[in-house]
Amino acid sequence: MVASRTFERAGLNPPFRHFQAHQEFIDLISLEITRLRIVRIRLVLITAVLVGAGVLLIRSHVERDADPLSGVWTGDWGTTPSHRNPVTVDLKWDGKEVTGIVNAGPHASRLTKAIFDIRTGAIHLEFDIRSAGREIHYTVDGVVEDKVLIGNWSNDTNRGGLRLKRE
Repeated sequence: MVASRTFERAGLNPPFRHFQAHQEFIDLISLEITRLRIVRIRLVLITAVLVGAGVLLIRSHVERDADPLSGVWTGDWGTTPSHRNPVTVDLKWDGKEVTGIVNAGPHASRLTKAIFDIRTGAIHLEFDIRSAGREIHYTVDGVVEDKVLIGNWSNDTNRGGLRLKRE
């Protein structure tokens, strides 16, 4: 303490003040380096989360597009544009075989035959519906493109068009 007063009276900085200032500077630099490391770690974590989320989104999109058929399809069918009937078709495609149900519920009909060509999007469905005490055989031929199935249907006595959209 006495030595520092002596240096101060002489207008000089005591040697330990220089050391103390130097130490404060080092401490400040260390603190900044620590802050930068924390920021860098946060940036790496945020980047990893964003990349992971992007990969999951792309993967789910690719998987969904890889199977353009599976899902619930809703729309209508009829003999004329003004005479339409609502319909729901639940389809499942495993890459080879198509299975499904038309109008799920108490009056549901299972597909008896189903063929899907992924290269062309062509689809052929057959099923039987019980109506007025008799069984009516339906055939559907259409094309699947961009989550829409457009085609024609026929049974023993009628025919018409249908349009379904995958939900």
